[in-house]
Amino acid sequence: MKKKKLKMENLLLFVAFVFPIAISFIISLLNRNLPELNLYVYFEKCLFVVKQNMGYYGTVFGLFLAMKKYSEDKEQSEKNREERKQEREEKQERIERELIRIQEESNLLREKEIENRKDNYRPTFVLNDNIELLMRKEDLYLENILYFTWNNGKNVVEKKGTKRSGECIVKGNYESPIPDNFYIAAETILGEKILFGYLFGEYKIYKYLNEYGNPLLPIGGNLENYELYEIEKNWISYNVVSSINNFEKSSGNIVEDKRILFNNLEKMFFYNSQDLREYLCFNKVESIQNIINSSNHVELYNELFTDLTTGYSKPKYFTDNSIIEVINAVYNQVYYNADLFKMSNIKTFEKYIIEKIQVLENEVEIKDEEELFVLTEELKNYFLAQNFENIQLILDCINNIVEQAKNLPNESNGKYRVLECCLKVLKVVFENVEEKEMSEELESKFLYHKSEILRQIEFEEE
Repeated sequence: MKKKKLKMENLLLFVAFVFPIAISFIISLLNRNLPELNLYVYFEKCLFVVKQNMGYYGTVFGLFLAMKKYSEDKEQSEKNREERKQEREEKQERIERELIRIQEESNLLREKEIENRKDNYRPTFVLNDNIELLMRKEDLYLENILYFTWNNGKNVVEKKGTKRSGECIVKGNYESPIPDNFYIAAETILGEKILFGYLFGEYKIYKYLNEYGNPLLPIGGNLENYELYEIEKNWISYNVVSSINNFEKSSGNIVEDKRILFNNLEKMFFYNSQDLREYLCFNKVESIQNIINSSNHVELYNELFTDLTTGYSKPKYFTDNSIIEVINAVYNQVYYNADLFKMSNIKTFEKYIIEKIQVLENEVEIKDEEELFVLTEELKNYFLAQNFENIQLILDCINNIVEQAKNLPNESNGKYRVLECCLKVLKVVFENVEEKEMSEELESKFLYHKSEILRQIEFEEE
């Protein structure tokens, strides 16, 4: 660019220099008084023209130098301005980088402070003849403790509730010693989910759930489901004090052997704890959020029995008594407003309902309950007769069955099976219930009815 500009300046200077000479030549040509072709004569003539126009040349060269100086000053000024702009941008960039660095350090420090704070509430489990809880401070608690073992090839989950630091979670004795393999799931008082495993009577694995982790993951029956990145995405280790976790202190092939061993132990740890980790996913409010979010009676009853049926399957989250009270509340709400509801499409599910009743009738625990069998036969006959118009008949029969269930032993399997069957039948019934027409009277009672139902829902103790 500079070379091109220099060439242009030289060309203009040359044109300005030869301009008077060219004019003199043209005039002589027009007047026909050009001298004979002689280099000396023409050179002398050019010098004469230059001499005669010294003022012109002075002005031209003065203007040229002035413009050149102006141009150079302008370029230098622009260059200085660009340099200052670049300096400002670089300075601003340095400031921004420094601010980002300070912010990152601040965030990291804050994260460390939060992590240290959370770590103060994380448990350690001391194993001797018993399993005891040890916290950083004596007045700290661990909540919703679940103890997971195997008995005769079956998974056993025991709810241990809330324990204070120093308290015993599981007592061992000569007849029932602490097993070599068990798991514990719990929540700190900050709500952080903890998972602990004791493997082969030696190895302890402590994990806490990542802030955005899913307690169910990793999950599955294939080895590739338990890759290290999948584990670390959801769970983070703490209390890493056992020798197996310090394999880096070893050397040679021992390092690799221990790394492989520990990775495979972790895979087994998460594979064996799948059932236990399902408990960590349960959230009381979320389990009934569809009921809470319902906006009319049809939605309310539909979502109610869907959520109760799901939450009452083993492991059950709702108490037997709350199921009984909820069914009674719905009975009273619908029975005395039966003229505002109608049933449709129930015939499609007739076979399903009869099968559920027959399964209940085959339960060993209720074989001697004659009055209960009379009611189940009556309910079955309603569906066999396709008597679907009168919802009161079905509700009456189910309510009587529930009344009979009250007489069964608390927490018995028979009682559970009767209530489970009633929930499944009511789920299908209310999936096919509609309001006959929009009723202001019914609408005005909606919040009262929903509140009444929600008050009756009780969860099993942790």
